[in-house]
Amino acid sequence: MTAHAGAERQRAVDHALEDMRQALLEIGASIDEANKDRCPYRMADETCTFEGGCRNRKGGNAENAICGGDHLLPATEKEQSG
Repeated sequence: MTAHAGAERQRAVDHALEDMRQALLEIGASIDEANKDRCPYRMADETCTFEGGCRNRKGGNAENAICGGDHLLPATEKEQSG
């Protein structure tokens, strides 16, 4: 492999890595936004996985409790700051 071919390949790899980095940053940003809008303990099947007890939990015990609250509850300042 010539030095020129090696440099071209390195530029292609660098470009691909930068594209991947940008994609991951966008994914991370969208996840952060989603976490502000949705209870992180509410599963797709509506079950609640929070072990500390929640005012929005309906029926059942810790293993089969259903999330009964509005899933768009505003996050507290502490939750928003991380």
